[in-house]
Amino acid sequence: MKTSHKILIPLFSVLLILSLVLVYFISNGTIRKKYISDSERSSIDFAATDFSELNPLSTETDAPLMPTDFDGIFYSLSADGKVSFFEAGADGFVPYSEEVKTLNVAPELTYNKIPITIYYITKNETDLGYGLFTTKNSDADVKAYSYVFAKMITAPTIYKVKGHMLMVNTNPDDAFVLDKKYTDIFSVNDNGACENILGQRDRSADKTGRLTERWGILTDGSVRTADKKASLISGRLYDSDTETYDIFNLNKSMNAPETKGMYTAFLREDSDSGLVYLKKTGDGFKSVKFIAEEKDIASFTGDLKTDYVISENWIYSQKDETFTNLLTGDSFKAKNLGHIDAFAVNSDATKFAATASYNNQAFFVIDTEGNVNSYSGTSIFNKDVNNICFAGKDSVVTTSVTADGKCVNYIIKL
Repeated sequence: MKTSHKILIPLFSVLLILSLVLVYFISNGTIRKKYISDSERSSIDFAATDFSELNPLSTETDAPLMPTDFDGIFYSLSADGKVSFFEAGADGFVPYSEEVKTLNVAPELTYNKIPITIYYITKNETDLGYGLFTTKNSDADVKAYSYVFAKMITAPTIYKVKGHMLMVNTNPDDAFVLDKKYTDIFSVNDNGACENILGQRDRSADKTGRLTERWGILTDGSVRTADKKASLISGRLYDSDTETYDIFNLNKSMNAPETKGMYTAFLREDSDSGLVYLKKTGDGFKSVKFIAEEKDIASFTGDLKTDYVISENWIYSQKDETFTNLLTGDSFKAKNLGHIDAFAVNSDATKFAATASYNNQAFFVIDTEGNVNSYSGTSIFNKDVNNICFAGKDSVVTTSVTADGKCVNYIIKL
């Protein structure tokens, strides 16, 4: 590996930490970083073009822009819990021009009422909104939680939820990840009154003293693909230190799972109503589809967390540089891509984009023939903000952070 391709971990000033919304999410006041040593990265020597030659459009905001479920629309969470919406356009990001409504809710978590203001928008008769509670932006007497992120949606019809569905995440490390895991689910009426769908008083407490968060779980990906089955993930029948779950139907008995023993919270409903998820194997894991029984789709060796990266329905192997569709098993090998931090796939899976940290940061564009175009720069993305995604078929979004704590959100036309 050339000297110019060694890893550089940016150092952040106290000013940056105080100015970012992340300071409200991390209890010790510092930004946790996922370090990867030189020895853990593939040996790679690529001829990179300067990132600036892509002419990325940039928009500066106080907090990172994250994609919503509506194409081309992004949201930003400020430290005081206010949510702003933006649209990705030909000139960069611009403030959302249509009405933004608010609804005050107070979901109950471990007998604590959590006051949250939901900011939501409506498109095609579908509502979508977000809100944030932290002990820094509220003087409410909440004992068990210092951070609660909430997402409110017009629930998929299959879930038979009256009003809206409110899903909450209490893990601050998930603040800027794309496929969040929601550990409590509520129905919400027009006045903001919340009812826990699963009845939390039946739960046992976990090691923190909270009612267990493994009782019923939804993810962004599982809800987006829900069509014929009101699927729900639950790990309540397993030790809390494992990543084993069962899949239940929310409209059926919670005592009889549809299928058991899935690994991690990756779950999708396929076009033929099959449930696609991961299972542990002796030397790694595999993706399977369940309709009446499990059928293998693709097998993988190694450790999911250290050897692979998942985005949408695709997984990338760091060891053999292969992208695989977890739903179909289709795969292709990238040519000299190496170790990446994150990647995104466009809507028809014809273009892939990836980011990685070497001496400078790297940005890669990959096609399904495995061809890789490489770009390098000093401020392409931030590893604490895993928001790389496509805005349309040909534009990629990333966010970097400046020395004074501002977020620079890029739209990169490929």
